[in-house]
Amino acid sequence: MLESVLKEFLKGERELFDNKAALEALPGRIDGWFESGDPESAEIAVRRLGNGLLSENAALQPDIARVVSRVGAALVARREMGRLYQLSHRVVVWIILATRLTPPYDAICEQLRELAVHLILEGRFADSDHILEPFYIIRTGKLKKADEIRDRAARFLDDAATDEVLDILLDEFQTDARGNRSSAIDCLLHLGAASAGPLLGLLRWSPSRYERSRILQILSFIGRQAVPALTREIKKDQPWFFLRNVVQLLGKMGDGRHMEILLPLLDHKDLRVQREALHAIHRLGGGKSEEIVLSLLSTADDRLKGDIAQVLGTIQSQNAVPELLRLIQSETVHAPEELGERVCEALGRIGSADAVPALNRIIERTETGDGYDEKLRAAAAEGLARIEEKTGEAKAVRLAPKQEHMKLWVDLYDALTPKEGDAFYASLVEMDYEKDELIVHQGDMNRRLFFVEEGELVLAYDQDGEEIWVKTLNPGDIAGGESFFPASVTTTSMRAVTGVHLHVLEKEDLLRRRKRFPDLEEKLRVYCYKTGNIRTILKRYGMERRIDQRAEISARVSIQFLSRDDRPERKTIRGDLLDISAGGLSILVAIPGDEACKFVGKRINAKLILPVGDPPLEIDQNGTIVAVFPKNNDQSASVHMKFDWRLTRLLGLDAFIQIKAVAGDFDENDPPDKKDEFLITRLPE
Repeated sequence: MLESVLKEFLKGERELFDNKAALEALPGRIDGWFESGDPESAEIAVRRLGNGLLSENAALQPDIARVVSRVGAALVARREMGRLYQLSHRVVVWIILATRLTPPYDAICEQLRELAVHLILEGRFADSDHILEPFYIIRTGKLKKADEIRDRAARFLDDAATDEVLDILLDEFQTDARGNRSSAIDCLLHLGAASAGPLLGLLRWSPSRYERSRILQILSFIGRQAVPALTREIKKDQPWFFLRNVVQLLGKMGDGRHMEILLPLLDHKDLRVQREALHAIHRLGGGKSEEIVLSLLSTADDRLKGDIAQVLGTIQSQNAVPELLRLIQSETVHAPEELGERVCEALGRIGSADAVPALNRIIERTETGDGYDEKLRAAAAEGLARIEEKTGEAKAVRLAPKQEHMKLWVDLYDALTPKEGDAFYASLVEMDYEKDELIVHQGDMNRRLFFVEEGELVLAYDQDGEEIWVKTLNPGDIAGGESFFPASVTTTSMRAVTGVHLHVLEKEDLLRRRKRFPDLEEKLRVYCYKTGNIRTILKRYGMERRIDQRAEISARVSIQFLSRDDRPERKTIRGDLLDISAGGLSILVAIPGDEACKFVGKRINAKLILPVGDPPLEIDQNGTIVAVFPKNNDQSASVHMKFDWRLTRLLGLDAFIQIKAVAGDFDENDPPDKKDEFLITRLPE
């Protein structure tokens, strides 16, 4: 009886999950199939078991999880890591969905940890990161879980970050020897706290400005988990340039408890460190930092007083007005760093009527030899205008447009240098839309990044004629990043729910500033990624709107560019197939990303031969390039093509039975009209 049940299970004619006897026998049978030289049966069983782990029947979950943990333990013991990797795709989704810490959950976590380490040691960083990322989002609280599960995720990442693992990842980060630097960075990011110390060590001695910038970005992503490592470094005798970076990071990631660590740095021998400590104390302490900052105004170096005035103005310190007035009436205002202008600006921000006479005197001085130059008069006039607004009848006063804008994206402007911030703001264009007006249409090319200033918008996508809501956007949100930074068509529509006011960045305006501000685009991209929501991350693990999942099969592809009326043009290129689905394919081409991005929206014909069946399956399809993603430090690119006609319609079901059999996931019981023609995301190793 048991044998017939197992045979029916392998054929897909029945499930085992409601048959406890057969389910409990399955791990032993899988071992037996491996040992007897029948790996095909073992692989089918492992795959079906992984599918069962995602069963909607909650009552079956504990038994299935226990069996999966036993199978995983056997695969680890046999070092069948390739098969464990196949199983991991389903297991990772289960890890995301699980709500309780059970013995099987704990055991499966340990098996995944061994697999993640194994993959890194083999240089398969992207494959390993597919396992690390769920534990990272659980540990950081981006995915809400019980404390015991968060603690288990933290232990998973700490145990995975062995010295050997970190050495390999840091070496790839520095050298890009395997061409996988970006994937190594992702692994370092998701290992979190364990990566922070080694990254700071690298930051201290790195001679490359570009490398240091990347390290700071990774540490910013790691966030609060990096704080213990930062505080350890601050307490040491460090070079000023390294210390300044560490203080800047702590000011962004720490809290009021870390102000005490920063106080000694206000007396540091290097002015640049003093400045960074001052601004970090302000960010960490908010209004509580007023007393500390105000005490510095009379004793600090003149070169630091402008920064002190700026902070006091930002927190609108009424207590600072007398000292600021004494300062602006002294000769100190002629010191370096435009101190007088910054004091005027601070007095305007504070809005005290006591400053009006002093600012008027500056405006009324007309002699050219008294040191009151035009910039100082202009600053006094602006400060006076602000005070008049604040003390007038309208108590609730809007800030100037630029300041109102910067308030919404203060973290973004903190990441930019002052000159980068000015260049970025100067590139923005203001736009207004009326209620229900369509702003972006799904499937269009997108060359804009949208910054929501006022009103409410909604993102939605069309699937089989039904509008599926994705997200509501409010002031402070950014839209369009997923198709703005890579060159691609939009996957969602955006329309105004109310009247809206936007700032819009055109891609061409950003590219024009690339030579003068080479880091600006990357900082914007990093910020947009960092402010993404958990929905985006979860979609990568099977919970997404993609109609067709992809199969990875190796083949060479020939691309012929077409005119708008589909006539062949002279230009042709060749590339390597990355993956294919019923709706399209992606190809790796040896063309720099910037150049390849110009292909988006182009009509093409793709020809390839898939090593499937006898004779091999030939595909000759027209379609449109819908996205391009730079790869390998922009030395190559992945080009994504959408077919005019779905392959099932052109080739028939039999061709897809062959493809799916090669992909290792064919089930003869799949209905012919099923939309998910491919049920896997990666082929077996």
